[in-house]
This record gives sequence, structure tokens and C-alpha cells, in this order.
Amino acid sequence: MNHGFLKLPHSTHESAYGWIPIPIVVAAHGNGPTVLLVGGNHGDEYEGQIALHKLCHDMSPEEVNGRLLVVPTLSMDAALAGTRTWPDADKTNFNRRFPGTPSGGVAAQLAYF
Repeated sequence: MNHGFLKLPHSTHESAYGWIPIPIVVAAHGNGPTVLLVGGNHGDEYEGQIALHKLCHDMSPEEVNGRLLVVPTLSMDAALAGTRTWPDADKTNFNRRFPGTPSGGVAAQLAYF
């Protein structure tokens, strides 16, 4: 099982070369399908985030037949702030950014990805 972060580039006044960390866990074993599980679309919806963290902690790659991609907390900034919307200037509701755009703001870029 591999874990790390997707790094969403994000420049701020504090850092022109900053990025937003988005946790990801990948478990692969066998030749089955690929499944993506995502939690934390809204930062204040903790149940899915907790369930996916627990799943990643408790499972072993041998239990997977294929590939499992888990993004337990998609809206990391909102989760850290404990808010439904992103704590940016426009209070982005991430669910309203789909399908996103590669040239938009941070939330629109992440939705596009």
C-alpha cells in the first residue's frame, strides 16, 4: 500500500511556490477493476473522512483484487478550517465547482482533476 499527497499548486502572498496537500492512498493487488473512494468534499462532513481513514488503516493490499484509490479528504483547506466551504476569498463550495477547469481557481482545478 502506498500513501502520500497529491500536490495542487497554489501561490499565496506567503509563498509563490506553495501547494495544497491532498492525501491519497493506493492499494493494488491482482487484476480486478480500479475503484476510487473520495471523502471530505465538504470540510465539515467528517463521517466519510473518518471512515476512509479507518479503512486505509485497517486494510491490507492483499484484500484488494485490482486497484483501490482512496482520497479521504478532498477539500483539505476546508477540513483543516472545520468549514463546509473552502476558507478562500470567495468561500468556495466545492460541490459547485464540478466539472471544473484547468485554468480556474484552486477548487476549479481540483474538480477538473
